[in-house]
Amino acid sequence: MNRLSRAIGHLQSIKRMVEEGREVETMLIQISAVKAAVNGVGKEMLDELVSVRAKNRSLKLSPSDVDDILVLVNRYLK
Repeated sequence: MNRLSRAIGHLQSIKRMVEEGREVETMLIQISAVKAAVNGVGKEMLDELVSVRAKNRSLKLSPSDVDDILVLVNRYLK
């Protein structure tokens, strides 16, 4: 939740900067911060998914489980 709140705060900051006509360079720094925060959320979600699946399967992932996880990772990385 903290990472999501951070991303939302950065987006709100960017919106204010656009409305105020601030410099593009400053806005690009904030956009970079948003991307980092969102990527952090995605990483935590993927970590949780793998951890839960591994624990539910006693650390034995089926080929289907691995395929499902790889599909999610590939979608996330696009």
